[in-house]
Amino acid sequence: MLQLNAFTISKGGTHDLYDFGQRGAFASKMKIINGYSSEKPLNAPWTLEVEPTLLCNADCSFCSYGEDIAKAKLNRYIKGLPREAVLNALRTAGEAGTKGILWSGGGEPLLWPHIDEALTLSASLAEVSVQTNGIKLDAFTKTLDSLRRFRIISVSVVGHTPELHLAIMRVKSFACVIRNIEHVAELKLRGVNTLLTAKILVSVENHLFLPEIVQFYLGLGVDTVALRIVQDYNYGGDGQRPTSLDLSQSQRHAMLQAITVSSFQHDSLLAFAETLTQQIIAPPVTSRCYNATDGHFACIDAHGDVFIGNPEIGNPEFCIGNILVSPWEEIWCSERHLAVIQKMNAMQCAGTCQRELCRHVKANLGVQNAIDNQWRGNLNEKSIMQNLGAFL
Repeated sequence: MLQLNAFTISKGGTHDLYDFGQRGAFASKMKIINGYSSEKPLNAPWTLEVEPTLLCNADCSFCSYGEDIAKAKLNRYIKGLPREAVLNALRTAGEAGTKGILWSGGGEPLLWPHIDEALTLSASLAEVSVQTNGIKLDAFTKTLDSLRRFRIISVSVVGHTPELHLAIMRVKSFACVIRNIEHVAELKLRGVNTLLTAKILVSVENHLFLPEIVQFYLGLGVDTVALRIVQDYNYGGDGQRPTSLDLSQSQRHAMLQAITVSSFQHDSLLAFAETLTQQIIAPPVTSRCYNATDGHFACIDAHGDVFIGNPEIGNPEFCIGNILVSPWEEIWCSERHLAVIQKMNAMQCAGTCQRELCRHVKANLGVQNAIDNQWRGNLNEKSIMQNLGAFL
């Protein structure tokens, strides 16, 4: 079966925020409607992710960027990207049609010196999402208007007690993060349409406590709790880690047992654990890498490099340009961009890309299914955009 490493638990039942199938199909259909050739992507990425800084106020045991952050500190390049380069890229992409702007890291995006101004600009151009550790969240959600800038606030969490939080994040920030989550949940009750999610990063340290963690964060008033197993990919250390952080099969079965016997039961918890204990089979190969050819996604990393695939971030072979060297309009749809599209597409067709690490694999499968079924099914713009359709 297809390995699924993310599930979402909501108050009203199960809803998988990581199911990009219909969103991907809709984005690709917009390309066809606009009459673009198969070789040319959309005028702007459907979703633009920005990693503005490598500065971080946590020290997570499983951090994918640990070596990158260490290198940045040695180079005194830690505060982040230049203000004007980022704001210009946002304006150009947003005005060209980008639907969603996602702030993430790298480091902690809310520590970037220019983030408040950039969030306000982003909200004027597209829907805005932030992936944060929650420590500084209060500074950007003081009022209803400041909260309204966000379509999604996803807080990375690791435990339901100060002790577990400290053991994994290695900073004493548990009380602060909980207070900030509760504050946003209270503000939302006053009519703000922001999705607040607690994203549990499942690791060796916390895999036996998932029922308690899920129950705890649902009790704080979040809309959803996402389960995401940590990955072995190391952005600053040449790909796969020399020492795996992945759960062993015995640990996965122990996690399943802990969930099965828990007094707190939820279908998604059980499905998450059952899936992770089954045999892993790589996702099917699609006819094309629609994510690359159709322009579903781009990421500006903390060095200013631009990538159009998630596993490829940090790999110079797949960099399409750098916003510190060239303006956005000279990067998107440039000769280099089209060459990387061809390379990614060829690897997808040959089945040699890193599909097991790609968060957009479901988008590719969704587009392929829509094409195979001659675009039948519900691709209604309003419903898809309401369903977080700006984010791929």
